[in-house]
Amino acid sequence: MVSAVEPPAAVVADLVAAGEHLPAVPALALTPTVEREARAGARSDDPWNAVRRWISVRGARTGALSGLRVSVKDSVAIGGVPLTCGSAALPDFIPSGDASVVRELLDAGAELVAVTTMDDLAFSGGGDSCVDGPVLNPHDPTRSAGGSSGGAAASLHLDGVDVAIGTDQGGSSRVPASWCGVLGLKPTRGLVPYTGVVPGEPSLDHIGLLARTAGVLRRVLGAIAVDDGTDLRQRGVPRLSESTSAGPVGARAVVLRALVDRSAPEVAAAFRRDCDAVRALGVSVVETDLDPDAFGPVATGLFVEGLAATLAGTASGFGHRHVEWRELTRALEDGVRRHEERLSPAVRVTLAAARTLARTRPGEAYSRAAAQAGAMTAAFTALLAEFDFVLTPTTPFPPFPVVAAGPEEQVRRGWAVLGNTGFANVTGQPALSVPLSLADQMPSGLQIVGAHGTDLRLLDLAAALLEEDPRD
Repeated sequence: MVSAVEPPAAVVADLVAAGEHLPAVPALALTPTVEREARAGARSDDPWNAVRRWISVRGARTGALSGLRVSVKDSVAIGGVPLTCGSAALPDFIPSGDASVVRELLDAGAELVAVTTMDDLAFSGGGDSCVDGPVLNPHDPTRSAGGSSGGAAASLHLDGVDVAIGTDQGGSSRVPASWCGVLGLKPTRGLVPYTGVVPGEPSLDHIGLLARTAGVLRRVLGAIAVDDGTDLRQRGVPRLSESTSAGPVGARAVVLRALVDRSAPEVAAAFRRDCDAVRALGVSVVETDLDPDAFGPVATGLFVEGLAATLAGTASGFGHRHVEWRELTRALEDGVRRHEERLSPAVRVTLAAARTLARTRPGEAYSRAAAQAGAMTAAFTALLAEFDFVLTPTTPFPPFPVVAAGPEEQVRRGWAVLGNTGFANVTGQPALSVPLSLADQMPSGLQIVGAHGTDLRLLDLAAALLEEDPRD
């Protein structure tokens, strides 16, 4: 019988210490600016709780985005400006530098004017879980603006905001865009760098862009769609190209019948009117039985363990040359540990589920979801090789009232609103919500999904539907 031999302690110590002999991970760079000022938000300036704080950050004096005033979600790093991610977990975190998307905005001449309210750690689409209260809908303040980028969408109804930067892990920019009556774009996954943005699950993370016109979205996307060299999400991503842009006449669109059938009657009726508007442009519209739900709860399987790893500080880019935002990782891990009892029900139930999985079958749910994500992506890639656009209602139901809800109701309704949008995060294909018809006398959105890299074609269709001047 061979006796167990302890591994050499000195070698173990050398391996553990190896990382300490390497230089520290570089901090986010601070973009040269001519002004960086932040001040507390004032309720009189913002009746919908859209803004966490007003700021004035200006970089280049001229550029492609000169004159544009931008609001930025409270999960995107702006050096020297407090970042809370809508959560009790980050009460005093101040990034030392700027997110890549912020750098590109400033270098292109835009001015950052506001930091916007969001759901707690972006764990909900309900718009009602921020530590500082819900975001109210500008069209009816008794209802929610949606989330998690609810403040981004609502801020476009305030004076002095032309475009909003949000994020989108399951519909978090498209849902509030739909409910607030603005455009919301989730670009092709990785087209816009995510470096310096509070991460969720890397395979679902996307920057979101919101504006009142397709022309503004096109202008901003052209400035921020760059490869920053450090974001693992950008591996193999097709770059933005005008060659994918074309007029709608002769295009082919397909409706996901199952998502329409699962939507509220008033939403389904608005969607049918939207499809008529698409047909009027010379686009053929047919239906398909392809149902994202047939692949199972893919986004949930990725979300639970992936986000829990991020919050615990154990998320990693193993297998990729990925530079992690360690400054944020340390603050987030410490804040969640110290303030967990103050976090929203959506965050707490996700952590509880992840801990259960870690005890019983760690990594299994995530692996199953990753396999199905591949199958879903292949199916939608094949569909979009045959058709130019996939059409769905953006949300399955109209904005719900902002009323006190029990923890279970708050969690379930905040995730249910993502029922029509989440599949495009799994596949990584661009998706755009366009405000056309009303549902229940409130804004509703037509969601248009395209093949990877066809972001500009989605914006062209939106411009035609909204009868925008193509020169705008």
